[in-house]
Amino acid sequence: MKKKTLIYLADLTHRGQVLSSSVFPLSIGLIAAYLVNKHPDDIEIELFKYPEDFSAAFDVRKPDIVGFANYSWNFHISYEYARIIKNTWPDIPVIFGGPNYGLENDEVSAFWKKYKLIDFYIVREGEEAFLRLVEALLVNDMNPAKIKSNCMELANCHYVVDEKIIVGPDLPRLTLEDIPSPYLMGLMDKFFDESLGPMIHTTRGCPFQCAFCTEGSPYYNSV
Repeated sequence: MKKKTLIYLADLTHRGQVLSSSVFPLSIGLIAAYLVNKHPDDIEIELFKYPEDFSAAFDVRKPDIVGFANYSWNFHISYEYARIIKNTWPDIPVIFGGPNYGLENDEVSAFWKKYKLIDFYIVREGEEAFLRLVEALLVNDMNPAKIKSNCMELANCHYVVDEKIIVGPDLPRLTLEDIPSPYLMGLMDKFFDESLGPMIHTTRGCPFQCAFCTEGSPYYNSV
């Protein structure tokens, strides 16, 4: 029987007297649902919210790919995990994605100069982009260097080669009907723990152009 590719996706929260993020990790749930729906026989995905669960998982199984949802409240804990992963298993591709990433060229350049342990960054909508990146890794022996050696342009994806930022083309937007429910697929069952609040999404995009919001960019303005 063919071994499935194991992917860990983490939307981590700091833990203290209160959780810094007390909602279900819907973003990685949607990515997982989309990917498993496309590759049900080849891909296995585990989702994580709590750092201790994420740490314990590595003691049981080493993943083939690790992805992090990047928000302002969890970037540093995620990047510290990326540092540990790269120090321990440098062959594991580390992927980040999410709204805590600059929209302007100087912001993007500053990000990559500082955070060099990230192999790939998914920008804008992540479901189809993450699928295409995983497929590219699968045909390149899970080796990011093989993808980077050809400066392959991956849609909705950024990465760095010799200080040059490779920027892939924008993907068309998805609709609600394009993405299966991570709840109906059982991917979110583990988060019904009475500490986290369930989340759903009823629209994709936003008609407004607020300067403080990622979805204020023209890419998201069609609902």
